[in-house]
Amino acid sequence: MGQIPIEISSLTRLENLSIIRLDENNLSSPVSETFANFPNLTTLHLSSCRLTGKFPKKILQLATLSDIDLSFNYDLYGSLPEFPPNGPFQTLIVSHTRFSGVLPASINNLGQLSTLDLSNSHFNGTLPSSMSRLGELTYLLLSFNNFTGPIPSLNMSRNLIHLDLSHNDFTGSITSVHLEGLRELVLVDLQDNLLNGSLPSSLFSLPLLRSIQLSNNSLSGSIPQFLCNHSSLLVLDVSYNLFNGTIPECLTQSETLVVLNLQHNKFHGSIPDKFPVSCALKTLDFNNNLLKGLQLEFVKVLSLITSVDFSSNNFHGTIPEELMNFKRIIFLNLSHNALEGQIPSSIGNLKQIESLDLSSNNLDGEIPTQLENLNFLSYLNLSFNHLEGKIPVGTQLQSFDASSFAGNVELCGPPLIKNCSGEIHGLPMSPHGIGWNILRAELGFVLGLGLVIGPLLFWKQWRQHYWQRVDFILCCIFPQLSLEYETRGGHGYQVLRWRY
Repeated sequence: MGQIPIEISSLTRLENLSIIRLDENNLSSPVSETFANFPNLTTLHLSSCRLTGKFPKKILQLATLSDIDLSFNYDLYGSLPEFPPNGPFQTLIVSHTRFSGVLPASINNLGQLSTLDLSNSHFNGTLPSSMSRLGELTYLLLSFNNFTGPIPSLNMSRNLIHLDLSHNDFTGSITSVHLEGLRELVLVDLQDNLLNGSLPSSLFSLPLLRSIQLSNNSLSGSIPQFLCNHSSLLVLDVSYNLFNGTIPECLTQSETLVVLNLQHNKFHGSIPDKFPVSCALKTLDFNNNLLKGLQLEFVKVLSLITSVDFSSNNFHGTIPEELMNFKRIIFLNLSHNALEGQIPSSIGNLKQIESLDLSSNNLDGEIPTQLENLNFLSYLNLSFNHLEGKIPVGTQLQSFDASSFAGNVELCGPPLIKNCSGEIHGLPMSPHGIGWNILRAELGFVLGLGLVIGPLLFWKQWRQHYWQRVDFILCCIFPQLSLEYETRGGHGYQVLRWRY
């Protein structure tokens, strides 16, 4: 711990010193310009050192420096210099800092640049077209900045593995020119931008591509059938766009696809009614589309699937019994459809479920007592159906808010204020006496409520859990990814970090 000593200048006498690694030391100080005086310095790693102040631009212009990592220094700021011809950089990482400004057009002078990570910083402006000449680029990570304008062509970066331009303000369309020939590409993340147009065929002809994340844009058109020819894709997320047409049946029959997220688009038609033995899906999200029908036939029980969201479509009919065989399901959302009939008693089979939403349908009948067997259930919404009868007493169902059961006119009993008709009530108690029957009921209710609510205080909200599951799946798919915790602005965050 402590500051970088002023006496570091004496180290410049070590003319052959080429590597300095001080990662994860609590230096808590500005960076001395003295580092620029090492004539043979090739590697400078100062990641997670709590560095502050402005980073000396002179260090970034060292003629010998090829590898620099300043990441995770949240109070360190600066900008990138103009790079001289034949610049030496192979690795340039300033992620999770306050570095800002534009990316200089002279970036193309870094002919050996393999890793460029500027993510989670404050860069802005357009990406220079000269980036297309970075032939050795392997990792291009520019997420969570303020970049604007079109994405330059990267088809000369034949070694590119990981492309992350997410959470910016990029505009324009994705064309075949952008990605054509990138046969080493494994991950493409362009989510949360302002992109439009349709998907190019070149995107699905990349043989090693495992993850495509394009959510939160204005992309349109249909999902091309030639996607069916892709044999290595594990994650496809095109949610929150303007896609239409039908869902290619091959997506639900893929032997490799693990995450399929098509929510908030304009897909129509029906969900394919057969899921083969070889289906690998774990997360399936079709909510807020124009789909209809829910007559599913599962050739095998998808025992690994953990999340199903079919909400806000036009599904009708009864809740498929097959869904009750998803033994590991944690999140099930069928809300805002036209489902009818009773809630199947086999819902008690979903022992791991934490979030269940069947609201805004036409379900009728009584609430099955088997719901009391769902010990992990932390979110329940049965509101706005035609359920009737008494809410099962003495179960954790009384621990949920009355809003979970609202809009069911014939439903009665705690936590609703409506009493059930035909109940036998005790004689009026003396004004000086104690209503022991009422007291016993209240004590039982409060005690039961405490036993249920107590553990829930330590559980994440159900919506957070959904995305955490996606993060977990991504970590399983990509060994280079890891979940880490960081502090920014006094708040703790869980982030995915790519290990090089």
